[in-house]
Amino acid sequence: MDDSIRQRVRQSPNLLRTVRASRHALHLAFHPAKAWAAIRYRLTLKHCGRGVDFESRMLIRNPGRVSIGDGCSFSSYVILDGHDSISIGN
Repeated sequence: MDDSIRQRVRQSPNLLRTVRASRHALHLAFHPAKAWAAIRYRLTLKHCGRGVDFESRMLIRNPGRVSIGDGCSFSSYVILDGHDSISIGN
């Protein structure tokens, strides 16, 4: 990307959000299993913040007792068991 384009994107917060959202949507389009994991957990968690990154090979047991804050990221093969309750902050 040209330096002048980068400069314009950095100066405009709305444009920067749009570029980031577009990159994220393209990433999920090429990784459908990851997209399904994000949809599944966002719908079933007690609370899910913005910008949470789920992997397709992770597992959340009892998601109705799990709260996750903004900007969290999980790797493959992570297992969260909300038997009692789990609260992860921002």
